[in-house]
Amino acid sequence: MTALRLAKRKELWVPTLLGWVLIVLTVFALITIYMRNIHSFLSVSNPVRTQILAVEEWISPRALEGAASEYTSHDYIILVVIGDEKPWVIPILEKSGVDKKQIVQIPAPTPQKDRTFASAVALDNWLKSSGMYGKAVNIYSSGTHGRRSWMLFREALGTDYPLGVISFQSPGYDPKRWWKSSEGFRSVIYETIAYAYTEFFFLPVKALE
Repeated sequence: MTALRLAKRKELWVPTLLGWVLIVLTVFALITIYMRNIHSFLSVSNPVRTQILAVEEWISPRALEGAASEYTSHDYIILVVIGDEKPWVIPILEKSGVDKKQIVQIPAPTPQKDRTFASAVALDNWLKSSGMYGKAVNIYSSGTHGRRSWMLFREALGTDYPLGVISFQSPGYDPKRWWKSSEGFRSVIYETIAYAYTEFFFLPVKALE
């Protein structure tokens, strides 16, 4: 009579010492490549020639000052501020040298998630209603959020608009050694995850619901 078998032997392949060394070296190389390149990838700046600069209100006061500097040092004629009309934003821009007559505030919803896409949709609607459909725009974003802003504004505006991006670099840490600062580490890790979500799981239709 054959006994009831509850287990069986199977052959298992495991790496040799050399195999483990190669695995460790490969992982180390990938981590090194990530650490050296991820910040410049996320904090992208690729402006286009345009007279319109768009800024999201949620960026820091220092980043707003950076946006004002970008605006006043180039040939812009319209500074579009998108958000829920925070009272301190316009004064910061004016104090930094921007003519209030050239500032346009566009109200946009501030949902718990996908607020950048909501801002992008608000900008698209304003451009169309203002007779500026297809005009080139530069998006001014904050640090490592730049890549995601660029992606989401492109998703909302489509390919009919020449679209550039400028990312403000926080003076609080060295972007080449971001992992040595708590601010840099938090920013890069969070935006890496957020970028991956946007790239693979973001659904524009769901974001508008």
